[in-house]
Formats: sequence, C-alpha cells, structure tokens
Amino acid sequence: MPGLFTMVNFIEIKETNNKYFNEAMNIYNASFPSNEKQPVNKLRQLLEESRYQMFVGCLEKKTVFMSLIYPLKGTDFILLDYMATHRHFRKLGIGNRFIETIKTTNSNKHIIIEIENPDHGNNKTQKEQRIVFYKGCGFKEMKNVRYVLPPLSGNTATEMRFGGN
Repeated sequence: MPGLFTMVNFIEIKETNNKYFNEAMNIYNASFPSNEKQPVNKLRQLLEESRYQMFVGCLEKKTVFMSLIYPLKGTDFILLDYMATHRHFRKLGIGNRFIETIKTTNSNKHIIIEIENPDHGNNKTQKEQRIVFYKGCGFKEMKNVRYVLPPLSGNTATEMRFGGN
C-alpha cells in the first residue's frame, strides 16, 4: 500500500463525546502498556480543559492514528506524549507524516519526546525500533540523563530515554 499515508487526514479533536475520541482511545489502549497509560477519564479531562491537544489520522472513515500533545505553558516546548498507529496500518509512513506536520505547524516550538529505555524491562526490540523511528524523524537523544516515568496506572515505574528535535 505505498502512498497510503498521503491519504490520511489529520484532524484535531477538541471534544470527547464523538466517535473519533472513542476510536483514538481504542488505539491508545491497544498500543501502550498499562504502566505508561493514564486513565481514559484523566485524558478526557485534560482534553476538555485544553491542557492536551488530540489529533487523529483518518483514512476514509476509519481512525488509524492517534496522538496526544502536551504544550508546556509559558515555554517554547511541546511534549509529544502519546503517538500510536492502529496495528494494521503501521510501517506505512503515517507517524513520519504526522511528525512532519507537527514540526511545520509548530516551527517556533521545540518538540520533546519520551521513549522507553530498551535496556530495562521487556520488549527490547520494540523499544529499539521506536528509538530508530524517532531518530529517523530527526530527534536527538539526550545521553546520560536518567529519567523515570512514575507509574501512571499500577505500581511499576518505567525507565525512559528523553529526547527532542
């Protein structure tokens, strides 16, 4: 399906009582381990308070991508907090295109990211693939910075790597 990513339309979602929010939450729940996820009700609240920005990627009438961005008030930084593509649409360039879109529309901002440290926990290969993906999008890794994500759901903290563009 080459070129399919160009047919995906990115839409900002500002309300949580619609199908796009629900479909994005399905992708979110399927894509992230429980210790990295915030409860959906918390995400709903942050979005309704305009503290988060949510974007979905739609292909025809199907939501195939979701992202949550946290603008850090009073700074030139935004945190790309969550980004996921529906498992049937991965590796088609949708995430790359979204990042390019965000970089273009936020050219006066610095984008920061968090990535699980592949040297800790399970799924080493998947974590390494994420690092390769973000580096391929032009992000730089901050070396020798220890960053631990507090447990967002459950009892297990997550060792992370930190980077930005």
